[in-house]
Amino acid sequence: MFTLIKLSGDGWEKAFNTEQETAEELSKWVCPFCEAEASGNLYELLATFCGAEFMLEEEETLEELVKEFFEKYLDRVEETESGGFFNPIVVSCCRSMMMEPLGELLEKMRVLSGARKMEGE
Repeated sequence: MFTLIKLSGDGWEKAFNTEQETAEELSKWVCPFCEAEASGNLYELLATFCGAEFMLEEEETLEELVKEFFEKYLDRVEETESGGFFNPIVVSCCRSMMMEPLGELLEKMRVLSGARKMEGE
């Protein structure tokens, strides 16, 4: 969720679901020179002279963050020089009675977030 806030003049706030929708709205408020300079990129639009009169608030959901946690970190697979594969980032537990429940909890989190398992697992 993105909230675009116009700081100058009468000001206003508008909420958008995607970065693209937010960039399209902001493009309506900047001059052609600034729009061309930013090539439609939301963050580059905000960095232009015209974009300076706007502020952006981003809201990430817990689901998005958990999905990123699995896909970018826990499920990361790298190849060794000898051709083997390994996960460089792991969650460990030194309580043997807690290892299985922790593994089950992490798997439930993966499924509920919509994170996909990486190949090679």
